Amino acid sequence: MMKKIVLIVICLLFGSLVNGQNLVPNWSFESYDTCPNGENQINYCSGWSAFRNAGGYYNACCSNNIASVPNNLAGSMLAASGNGYAGIEIDPPVQLNGYRQYIGAQLISPLVVGTRYYVNFKASPALFQSTFTTTLQDLCNKLGAFFTTVSYNNINNPMPIPNYAQFYTDSIVGDTGVWNTVSGSFIADSTYQ
Repeated sequence: MMKKIVLIVICLLFGSLVNGQNLVPNWSFESYDTCPNGENQINYCSGWSAFRNAGGYYNACCSNNIASVPNNLAGSMLAASGNGYAGIEIDPPVQLNGYRQYIGAQLISPLVVGTRYYVNFKASPALFQSTFTTTLQDLCNKLGAFFTTVSYNNINNPMPIPNYAQFYTDSIVGDTGVWNTVSGSFIADSTYQ
């Protein structure tokens, strides 16, 4: 039986050393244009898009167990704050050739070259409807944030899979019962947006 891992990501935060401003719009996934009611509806969340393949949006406004919070296709998880969160599917390379989903948003303002930026987000591995068993080998390391100067907010013109990210963790995000905080920093080498 093929295992499918979903990694739910919330509260993507970016701030510069200078002013500590959060540069990510709708960072907590609370604002939406349409309440989600099915799979792969990240585009319903204001300011967010699927950059490759698709991405899930989950919110307590949903009345079914597909996209609601806390119970949805990924299992059962309360939001870390508020009523919403997003999810991406990450399959091990031996399954579906390492299928990956990417979601993204345009920053409120471009990054300034030479400035240190702090990245902080919460993640929790989950499984579709708890059908499968999670083992350490199924989980993902190198979870991070990729910044670009090119807009990739079109699922029909997907972003190429980058072989790097400006920020990532070497640790495996493995505790499925809680929101795990991933944080660090990098110095911008371009005016990423």
